Amino acid sequence: MLQEKDITVSLTPELELKQELKEKGIDNPATIAKLTVVGTITFNDFEYMSKNMGKTLQELDMSNALFERSRIASYFGSTVFHNLISVILPDTVTEISGKIFSHCTGLTSVSIPRSLTGIDKDAFNRRVLFTVHPDNPVYTSKNGKLAFKKIKDVSGRIGKVEWRISKGVLTISGEGKIPDYNDYGYYEDSCEKGTSPWYPYRKLIKKIVFNGKISLKGIFAFSGFDKISSVTFQNSGCSNIINKVFHGYQYEDLWNIDCWFPEQMSRMIKELKLKTIAYPGGMAAEEWDAILDRMAFCFSEMERLAFNHNKIKRYNEMKNEGLALFCENFDFLGW
Repeated sequence: MLQEKDITVSLTPELELKQELKEKGIDNPATIAKLTVVGTITFNDFEYMSKNMGKTLQELDMSNALFERSRIASYFGSTVFHNLISVILPDTVTEISGKIFSHCTGLTSVSIPRSLTGIDKDAFNRRVLFTVHPDNPVYTSKNGKLAFKKIKDVSGRIGKVEWRISKGVLTISGEGKIPDYNDYGYYEDSCEKGTSPWYPYRKLIKKIVFNGKISLKGIFAFSGFDKISSVTFQNSGCSNIINKVFHGYQYEDLWNIDCWFPEQMSRMIKELKLKTIAYPGGMAAEEWDAILDRMAFCFSEMERLAFNHNKIKRYNEMKNEGLALFCENFDFLGW
């Protein structure tokens, strides 16, 4: 297959990768061997890249790019990019999750920028040699192997709330509320955009101690803290929402809820339509089938739009309509 040697694209949240390639006259993205991205990369761009270039792309330069959500995640199975031999990460990405680069057997060298503080253990193949920016607060490299730094005490304040990390223990004390930090790009009306000040150290924190009248505004302030072994409350008036935070309620759960639920609902409604032999309330078959078709469509749209931050309004419209139809038409059946 004939491959372009080097393609550079300049992206914005409004001008996505798919459209930019079309404007450059590239109808087949699989012909691109090296892609240089400047501007803002959205989740849709990365999804398009992995689905259409994942088996052919060899070099990916994102050194001058900005990740809209600061995360690179894999939701497309364990093999997203197969043939990459070189990848340059921007100093705006904070997390790499999933097995996104694990099957890039030709990838042998990766530079970790100062901003990258969360890397899943299976994100890269075992042959990769790492170099780490000296100002990275969490990682270092020893003979090319990635390792955690032994950090000194770090501390800070959020209003009247004080926090300190020492020897793997995060102590939060004082009186006040911890914002519902959220850097995923959703629920922005109710969340504080960005991450908590202790977020970069989440892979090093094993225990959390609350001391004082501390409350949380939401569930995101400790999302991704997968090394926590204990949470202690000392003289604390913490709100009940803390129970949700420390019982496995993380970002992946939101993804599962928003994707799994509509997929299951759509499937069950389609199956119900096929098996229906009597119609409720004296409805004609065509009327009942039309209701079921519309419900199935709403839930299918929810699944398709799940976590597409540009389509949140449309997603909510489909959710509200689908649930309203379900409640209206199944309630009188005694379901």
